[in-house]
Amino acid sequence: KTIGIEYDERIVGFAVVSIPPFCAPGCDFCLQELFIVGYYRGSGVATAPVNEIFNLFHGRFCAASLSNNERALTFLRNAFAPFGGEEKPFGEAFVMFEATV
Repeated sequence: KTIGIEYDERIVGFAVVSIPPFCAPGCDFCLQELFIVGYYRGSGVATAPVNEIFNLFHGRFCAASLSNNERALTFLRNAFAPFGGEEKPFGEAFVMFEATV
């Protein structure tokens, strides 16, 4: 499912949520993609839509990011933390976040 992210009556990004078989083993849903237009990155615009996604889909959620993408890692840590998020290496270059929502 693709979900548009709006701010100030403008579409400023999108999120893609996938289901098995397009998820890591043991996950019911995967935040496959999260894109925010550069101007709005770091402004908190994505927090509410991601929380809405967690409210729409219930089960084991996962998301991965490159291990050197500190901005994405910080965002995912904060997004998954309220749900007891687990963070672990995923392959050589990625970090996986998992939580039951």
